[in-house]
Amino acid sequence: MTRFRWLLATSLRGLRARWVLSLGSLLLTVIAIASAVVGPSYQQNAASSFVIAQLRAQPNINTGLTYDYKPAAGEDVDAAIASSLDATSQESGSGYLPGHPIVWQQLPEADLKNGSGAPSLPRMVSVPGACDHVNLVGRCPTNPDEIAMLKVDAVNNAVKVGDSFNPYGARTPFRVVGIYTASTSAADDDFWGGSGRLQSTTGATLPRMIPARPGPWITTQAGIELRHQRWYVTVDQQLATPPDMTARDLENVAARVSAIGKADERGELISGLSLEAGNTLPDTAHQLINRRGVTRSTVEPAVLSLILVALVLLSRLLAASMTLRRGVMALASLRGYGRRQLWCGSEGSTSSGPSSPLWPTRPSGPSQATGRVYCWRATAGTPTSLSTPRGRGSWVC
Repeated sequence: MTRFRWLLATSLRGLRARWVLSLGSLLLTVIAIASAVVGPSYQQNAASSFVIAQLRAQPNINTGLTYDYKPAAGEDVDAAIASSLDATSQESGSGYLPGHPIVWQQLPEADLKNGSGAPSLPRMVSVPGACDHVNLVGRCPTNPDEIAMLKVDAVNNAVKVGDSFNPYGARTPFRVVGIYTASTSAADDDFWGGSGRLQSTTGATLPRMIPARPGPWITTQAGIELRHQRWYVTVDQQLATPPDMTARDLENVAARVSAIGKADERGELISGLSLEAGNTLPDTAHQLINRRGVTRSTVEPAVLSLILVALVLLSRLLAASMTLRRGVMALASLRGYGRRQLWCGSEGSTSSGPSSPLWPTRPSGPSQATGRVYCWRATAGTPTSLSTPRGRGSWVC
């Protein structure tokens, strides 16, 4: 009974060792195959992520599109805004986000103090939420005759909040209800299509006359519609950079931008629509796509090292198992064990403990002729021979 328990325990230890070896080998094999299969996809995703991150870091003036829309005769502001959004979406396609419209009105020259002595060309602007995207002192205009001025222009012309301002000698002067400065936040910069639109330039008189351009006067939509000067709508579109954007998608968008630029030069855009200069997406896309190789070369060693480490560990594990089983497999072969006996019981020698017999047999072959029995001592790891009386039954260990 004691021998049976020992044989059962030895077999269970052998099975456990085999399962650990098998599962370890399977795990390392799966890691190596998965690395080889997933590695190229990971490299491609890393390169695409690099391109998307670089595109998002570019200024909107380089990658965005800005259209000017001149309304048709009799078209009011609301209708012009709707028409401009439809026209720009049709021209730009899905590569760009829906546009942000701003209404502008150019005013006649005025004699304003600007530090250069050159005449000034003021303009008015109306867009919902304008006062929320500037640093405003006072309040936002709500009536047609009310405006908010840029601080530097208000200081040059000695204008304060609440003053009347009449640069054209009109019967109804402007009333300055707010004085603002440009905000430095990225969201406000995107709202205005760049902080340059809220700057004031002084102009020059020599060597030639260059009119000064004060910062835009913020007013209401009615304040623009009631004046007889012509107005127009600008639509700013930002480049769409979805997470799954590929190099091929970027090439298609860049090609469309080039086609829009050529169509604008030939006057082939939708009626009333023109494109402002500044977009450099075709050149930027070409540079970023060429730089994807840097990202691939950075990721490639990590992918290869993972495959190589898995293969090395697998080979070391198999080599160790072969070393541990070499002696016991040789002994079991000499004793004539079948395949099932080799699988179930031969791992008993890998466990520590005193040597003991596996199965009782009679010596045969060379053992019967010499009267020797081969014993396996697990602690020693080598077979030893013991002399026994010739022709007697014995234990083969």
